[in-house]
Amino acid sequence: MLISPPFLPDRQNHTEEQWLNAAMASAPEGVFPVSRHFVWHGGVHLLAPMGNANANSSLPVRAIADGTIVFLRRPTPRSELPDHPQRYPNGWTDNGTIVLRHQTDIGEGSQATDITFYSVYQHLGAIEPGINQGQRLARKTVLGTAGQIDGQTERRIHFEIVCDDENQRKLMGRSTGEVNVALNGRSDAVFGDIYVRIPAGTAVYAEQPPHNVTAPTAPAVHTTTEDYYVGIRYAGGLGTIGHRGDAYVTTYRRDGAAVDARTLEEPDAEYDMYGRATSISRAYPASGRPAPSAVYELLRFGRVIHSAYETLTPTDVPHWRKVRYPGGEGWVNLNAQGTTKFSDADFPQWRGWRVVDDDTNTDSRCESRLIRMELDSNGDGETSLAERGARLADAETRRRLSKTVCRFPSEWNPATFDVRWAWTTARANPNEEAIADESGFKDLRRYVNALSIDCPEFLAAEWHWEPKEFIRHFRRCMWLSTAEMVQCLPNGAGVPRFQAMTERLTRGHETAQQILPPGMAVALNTTRRKYLIHNDRRSAHFFGQVCLETDHLQTVREYASGNAYDMAVDPAKARELGNTQPGDGPRFKGRGVIQLTGKGLYQQYGTYRGMDFTTSGRHLLLQSDAYVSCDAAGFYWIAERTRDRIANTNPGGRRYRWVLDGHVGINRRADASRFITLANAAEVDADVLSVTLQVNRAALHIDERRTFFRAAYYQLSDDTIRAANIENLRPI
Repeated sequence: MLISPPFLPDRQNHTEEQWLNAAMASAPEGVFPVSRHFVWHGGVHLLAPMGNANANSSLPVRAIADGTIVFLRRPTPRSELPDHPQRYPNGWTDNGTIVLRHQTDIGEGSQATDITFYSVYQHLGAIEPGINQGQRLARKTVLGTAGQIDGQTERRIHFEIVCDDENQRKLMGRSTGEVNVALNGRSDAVFGDIYVRIPAGTAVYAEQPPHNVTAPTAPAVHTTTEDYYVGIRYAGGLGTIGHRGDAYVTTYRRDGAAVDARTLEEPDAEYDMYGRATSISRAYPASGRPAPSAVYELLRFGRVIHSAYETLTPTDVPHWRKVRYPGGEGWVNLNAQGTTKFSDADFPQWRGWRVVDDDTNTDSRCESRLIRMELDSNGDGETSLAERGARLADAETRRRLSKTVCRFPSEWNPATFDVRWAWTTARANPNEEAIADESGFKDLRRYVNALSIDCPEFLAAEWHWEPKEFIRHFRRCMWLSTAEMVQCLPNGAGVPRFQAMTERLTRGHETAQQILPPGMAVALNTTRRKYLIHNDRRSAHFFGQVCLETDHLQTVREYASGNAYDMAVDPAKARELGNTQPGDGPRFKGRGVIQLTGKGLYQQYGTYRGMDFTTSGRHLLLQSDAYVSCDAAGFYWIAERTRDRIANTNPGGRRYRWVLDGHVGINRRADASRFITLANAAEVDADVLSVTLQVNRAALHIDERRTFFRAAYYQLSDDTIRAANIENLRPI
């Protein structure tokens, strides 16, 4: 899912959280999911930030994701007539409205793909002239400008996100209740923080035990007395330079409270994961070593999730991690018997997520016991207007309510007005008030009708998400639908059309010269997820190299015969690549989405996977199996020893020499990027060269690699400035 806020201010040097807060600043009114009258309110009111280049005008409203317009109403011209429906109750309210239907994926399998949800942009003051009903739009497309609500002069919109029953189940992995902590969480979708439940009675040790020891002989310094949830957050390339590969470990109680306000930081944990997985594997006897690839998944996800390809043998390989407990810190085996594993894709209750479906009334009032308890500050079972108003103004209450996913009918349905609003003419109990007399009720009806949305498919979607939290949460899921992935490509010569590319990445493609195995879109996603190549910069660098190496995602086998790498043709080059036998050149020619070339690299990848890719025709798996083809590239991406290219001063020798920088893994190079937008052309060029030199020492086709990077970065990032002369491949 690719998703962004409806306003896109300049990133500057803000952190992700700072930028999201600036992009989606809440108005004082318009709180999710209820108003102070206990009326369901399906979205939030967002203030339009001021312009990036023009501080005297507000930023435009943009599509939050690729989508199709299923409802559009251009705003009614402003009227000064006092009895105009849109002047109710306190001033002018714009009624320009757009509803977009979005279709995307968050993982693999039927319960994580083909997900549909809707975004609503209400109270637009203007809609772009070229925007029309039924039109398919790309994410970041300008829809219009924010308007007025109830006479407020500061521009704002009502913004909401909804889905139906089926898609709520797909998005959350359940339709009601809480995550079952006795079993592992979902594996079809895994993103965000990783969580491991350690049960009461877990032993904590002062020092890290040896890699292969599951039952240390040293005495425990602490034994837990309650269940804890250990959260592991990998920086994933975000944050300040120098910390973009760190990990952060927090221990939570069942109620979500951290046992210690201080988070444990593991410097360079991402960059060191391959080395750590290899060390754990080597701690076992050679005859019974777990594959480093499976151990890597244990460290990355807390468990093996790609079980069709990876097996952890022995199954009890320990995962020692330092954690905090009340009063101290120590080492815990996160793969001990009785532990269970989850991720943010499970919407766990210890992180505040709650499903609210206990209101069976058909009117617009909130009768949910859970929501009412949140607003009952003194716990007497009753809430006054003042009490509710104070609670809804409280930042902590808003934060808790933002993680409720609530089922209730849409407030925009013109056909159900009387059923939903009849209660407003009568006092329901001493703490309620009648908010409309007969005349006021008619005015309310006219006002609601002026803002109504007559769109059956949208009105049938009754699950409401706090839209800011929805965006914040799913921005951590960088799994791309096939349509989103194809759009990472530039549109131009040599690139098949959009539909042809989506079919190739799904079904495969083969000619005499080209081969692309079926399932490439899924395999590219699993590789990006496993190796943390999932923020916009890392992903753009990865796609920039992959698209060049595969000739626009068309082949995972190099075009050359491989004879040039054979002992009979170039013995020195052959030995450098590990090709020692006649025929090794063609046999171990470049394969994979980043081409592994030479028997030596095939052997290294085999060691990592615990398999032999050099005999019995298994070398061909790098071109016939999508998972292997992509995972081999992921292995190269994390295992390559990075180096700098230094110009030689000796005019008679080689032009360059290579100096190892002491690090392993290309993510670190991608994380060193310093450019702010694609407009910083020189910085972008330097960054792409730095990464390219780790993949192709000669930096061949560097201009094409830069084009691929720029196209991918524009697609994946929130940048609204497109690189000159580069258009992305689009379905429209």
